[in-house]
Amino acid sequence: MIKILHLCFFLCILTISSSSFAHPASSYVHVGDRAYRDIEMLVSHGLCYPPIVDQKPFARSEFARMIAEASKNFDENFPLSKETFSDYREYSKYLSKRAFIESALRRLKRYFNDDLLMAGLLEEPAPDLIIKPIREARFDLNYLSEAPLRIISNNGIGKADAVVNPLSDYVEGRHAIFGFQSAIEADTSFNATKYFAAQATFRLEGNMYRNNRGEDIIKPLFQEGYGVLQAADAAITLGRAPISWGPGEHGGLLLTNDPRPLDQIGFSTPSPFQLPWVFRHLGHWRIGLFGANLGPNRDHPYAWLTGYRLSYQPAKYVELGFGNITMMGGEGAPSLSALDVFGEFWGFRPAGTSPDSTNKTNHIMEAAVLIRIPPAAGLTLYGVLANEDKRDTLVRFFRDGSSYLAGFYLPRVGNTGKVSLRFEFKRMCAIMYRHSLYYDGFTLDRLFIGDDLGSNALGTHLRVDMDVNEKVSVGAVFDWDKRGSNIYKNARDPDGSLGDIVVAKRGPSDIRYRFLLEPEYTLGNASSITLRTGYERALNAGYVQGLSRNNWIIALSLKLNLDSKLNFKFY
Repeated sequence: MIKILHLCFFLCILTISSSSFAHPASSYVHVGDRAYRDIEMLVSHGLCYPPIVDQKPFARSEFARMIAEASKNFDENFPLSKETFSDYREYSKYLSKRAFIESALRRLKRYFNDDLLMAGLLEEPAPDLIIKPIREARFDLNYLSEAPLRIISNNGIGKADAVVNPLSDYVEGRHAIFGFQSAIEADTSFNATKYFAAQATFRLEGNMYRNNRGEDIIKPLFQEGYGVLQAADAAITLGRAPISWGPGEHGGLLLTNDPRPLDQIGFSTPSPFQLPWVFRHLGHWRIGLFGANLGPNRDHPYAWLTGYRLSYQPAKYVELGFGNITMMGGEGAPSLSALDVFGEFWGFRPAGTSPDSTNKTNHIMEAAVLIRIPPAAGLTLYGVLANEDKRDTLVRFFRDGSSYLAGFYLPRVGNTGKVSLRFEFKRMCAIMYRHSLYYDGFTLDRLFIGDDLGSNALGTHLRVDMDVNEKVSVGAVFDWDKRGSNIYKNARDPDGSLGDIVVAKRGPSDIRYRFLLEPEYTLGNASSITLRTGYERALNAGYVQGLSRNNWIIALSLKLNLDSKLNFKFY
């Protein structure tokens, strides 16, 4: 970890000297927040420069920068003059589009008002201190008709102790239960000058299990809590903070918003930066690296998860990403030399690559590409490749050791941007997220740190979001998942090295068809009520041949935005 801290210091100096967009310190906006969709809509209309989406969540200050840029360009790009329109109907459509964009800008300005203020983007003076004892309160009531699906623990080539609940996934580690669950959450935040910000989320949860297998309890949870120390575009994050890498809806295949936030120390550049001198013409960059402790509830308690991400935007509409994740250490795990730690962190894999060497760590690498097509309503195409297991031939590398995500995002279907569309396809290899040393696999509190499909799986995901009017929006999700239960084995080549991964015993596949509907009604001051209903048809449920189930969820959420009510500024 000392080496990581030294590297953080060097990167701080680099980014402070070459920052393109200097920001005040701020907290992060959770993946899945409405603000991401609004910004992508503004980008599709050419109102602001495309952000680097390979590293999320975005800092609130990054949103403030893009909102200010879009506001500056709005009147120029969308004037009220009708001189260029010969047809009144076309002018009427134009005014409708303009009004919708303007309403999105108003919504964003309200939500990020203090961040615009701290960044000096408003006419008012920036305060030295902002304290929000309760920035947002949330009340949830859920009923889920199914118990979580337990993934096959040992498939012959690796182990993982994981559960998935597709009707209630990607909610940052909030475990759904078979029965009723109620919860109260409160967010608090703190900003001190332009150099420090902090946020914490506290959760009180009550569970009533339907199957009598769990204890009905009320338990307090520390959902999230971290501080951010920032100078120019170099930020150090310390605490339980979210992190997601990749261009997909939830990230990529390495880090998503499925598990709870990581207990980490991390370095990042919240905004794109350019290298100094003549190298500034190479484009924009973002850097992220971290070290996180996975806690006591594991087969190797207090193991470490470390990684780095390099995101590169060589041109305005092209984005590349590369990341490396390593799980190492922990009680009872093999000891590591300084060379082992250095090599595994950077992805050189000094151990476990030959029949005679011991595999001391769990290691995954990922590459991503994203291309935007502005003339096609801002259509975004993206793909991700994650390699879980190094193989000696290209065929084995891509077939046996790698998983894939491919998708597209259309931020505005039609003229205005009231409707957006996303589609993703995923193929997960048999060894994905599994390991022969770390029996819990690539998990945190039994949830996959990456994609919740797990290993030996296929999946498709379609999401449509529509704004009915300024107060009512509706989201619809259509999913298909296929998770296999085959048992595999590693064949060996004549020299003793790893050969193909082959099926030793075939098992049934758990297949699920799922539909979710999420209407939301916005109250005054950005508060909202959301109803989430979903139905799922499960075939060979729980990997039992011929067993079919009908599963469903109903969830009601009330979110109260107290940002303007409990807001104390000191100058």
